[in-house]
Amino acid sequence: MLRKDLFLRVLRKKESYDFKYEKDKDEFHNNTKNNSMDTIVLFKDDMEIFKYEKIQSVSNYPKASRGDTIAPCRFQIKCFVEKLNYSEQIHAVINAVDMEGQTIDQNAYQNDRGIQKGRWLIHGNYNKEAKKDYMFCFSMGCIMFFETSKLFEFNSLLKLHGVKQDDVINAELVEA
Repeated sequence: MLRKDLFLRVLRKKESYDFKYEKDKDEFHNNTKNNSMDTIVLFKDDMEIFKYEKIQSVSNYPKASRGDTIAPCRFQIKCFVEKLNYSEQIHAVINAVDMEGQTIDQNAYQNDRGIQKGRWLIHGNYNKEAKKDYMFCFSMGCIMFFETSKLFEFNSLLKLHGVKQDDVINAELVEA
């Protein structure tokens, strides 16, 4: 069901694209500059009900394409989709476009030169082995909460407002 009462906005700071300390190195410890400095805001009937200012919205995972970053655009979120390997409840980014102009479909996938790539999601930063959040977010194109506890708070708020599995929320990503 499309939730017309809710709206999600991701505000990306242009500095987020500058994530490498050394331009020619593509390594985890080098890709942490300007990490998790974007903002996610949830509105209900045009009133802000949730805001979190430590989101990673730029693809900075080593060996991943920066072009897989979600472009500034309108898109949708399909709520509480299948978790697969995630410990937390996650949401799918659907009907979006990445920086290369490739469409992210209604199932949160895209085809890149005929090859289906992974899902574009909203998820946390939890390390199941260490049983705590990683020190930095490393995105392959997803929108990530730096503190997974804030994702739990976000999910609880969605449930409080009656959002169920596969409900859809309109969204946009804008650059500030």
